[in-house]
Amino acid sequence: MDFNKEYSEKFDELRKNRVRVSFHKYGSVADNYGKGFVQAIPTLEKCLDKYKATGNTEYLCDLANYAMFEFMYPQHPKGHFRATDSRESAGIVGLSVNEANGKFRKNYSSRQTVLSKKNERKNRQINMGDYIFYRKKN
Repeated sequence: MDFNKEYSEKFDELRKNRVRVSFHKYGSVADNYGKGFVQAIPTLEKCLDKYKATGNTEYLCDLANYAMFEFMYPQHPKGHFRATDSRESAGIVGLSVNEANGKFRKNYSSRQTVLSKKNERKNRQINMGDYIFYRKKN
């Protein structure tokens, strides 16, 4: 695995720089989020909307920082951290490369793979809620 293709140190550095600047502009994260002056999740959602509208990835850096602030100072009434497995995952939208190639082990996935009987020899049908993907067999 080439970790540089799996993780972005640049993204982390850009996020850290924004936290440093924001400290001087707005005050400490501990005061703003820990004392409830600023709400992290609604602010995060505003950043996502701006990214969707503009495509400017700076908003993703900001979004990640607000997620981190919520992690550090949870404002959700049930805020906590508990590691979960794939059965409790929020899931993804789309089809992962390993799923498409049949390499995804079922015990890691809560999704169901359905083979279409009439297309069994030609295509593999994968049904995920409202999405149905067809992949030609090699």
